[in-house]
Amino acid sequence: MGWFREEGVAKRYARARPCVHPKALAKFREFADVTDPFPLALDVACGTGQSTIPLTELAERVIGVDASEEMLAQATAHPRVTYRVALAEELPFGGGEFDLVTVAQALHWLETHQFRAEVNRVLRASGWFVIYTSWFTEEMKGDPRFAGWFDGVYLVRYPSPDRGPTDVNPKFAGMYGFELCGEDEFSNEIAMSRRRFTDYQLSTSNIIAAVRRRGESFEEAGEWLLDALEPFFPEGGDRTFLFSGKIWYLRKTTGG
Repeated sequence: MGWFREEGVAKRYARARPCVHPKALAKFREFADVTDPFPLALDVACGTGQSTIPLTELAERVIGVDASEEMLAQATAHPRVTYRVALAEELPFGGGEFDLVTVAQALHWLETHQFRAEVNRVLRASGWFVIYTSWFTEEMKGDPRFAGWFDGVYLVRYPSPDRGPTDVNPKFAGMYGFELCGEDEFSNEIAMSRRRFTDYQLSTSNIIAAVRRRGESFEEAGEWLLDALEPFFPEGGDRTFLFSGKIWYLRKTTGG
C-alpha cells in the first residue's frame, strides 16, 4: 500500500476517485440474501473510506483499517464507522470478532499469505470474506478515439507498476480455510469533468510510480494530462467513463 503515501495523493483520492463500491456490495447483499445487518464488519485497506461507508448498509458497526495515516485523515466520518491505522497483514483484533471482512481494490498490493491467514483468524465461524476489484476499461462513452489514446499514449507515458496476483479460485480459498461460494461481475458508468478525470489519474499508482522513479512532479503530470485531454472535452462539462469489476464471495470453513 506504499504507493498511496505520497504528499497530496490522499486529498486527490478522496476528491476524485470514482465510487464503485455500492454496486459491488449490492451484488453481495443479493447473493448472500442479507436481510438483517451483520453485527460487525471490517474493511481492510479502506483508504479514504469510499469502500467503508457503503458497508453501513450491511452492518450495524464497521471498522476500516489502512496502513496510511494520510489516507485515513481524509476518510469520511460516519457515526457507525471507526477508522484505525493498521497493516492488513497484522490486524489488531482478537480471533472471531467479525461477521464480514471486505477488501476492495487492494488484494494485489498485500502480502497475500499473511493477509488471508489474518482474515481467517479475525472472522467468526461461517463469516463472509468478500474480495472485489474494479478497473477503468479505457473507454469514454460515445467517443471511440479515447481508448486508442489511453492505451497508446497515456499508458506508454505512465505504465502500470507491477502488482501482485488477484487470483481467487477454489484452491486459493481452501488453502486458507475458506470456501469460494460464488463470484460475479459488475459495472459502473462514472461522469467526470476533465479536471476530475485528471485528479483521478493523479491518484493512481501509474503516475505515483512516475513521480517516484523519474522525478516528474504531480503538477507537471497534471498539466500534461489537462492539455492531452482537451480534445475529448471540446465543450467542457462531463464525459462518461466505463468501469468494470469482479467480486468473489468466500465463507470461512476452518481455522481461527
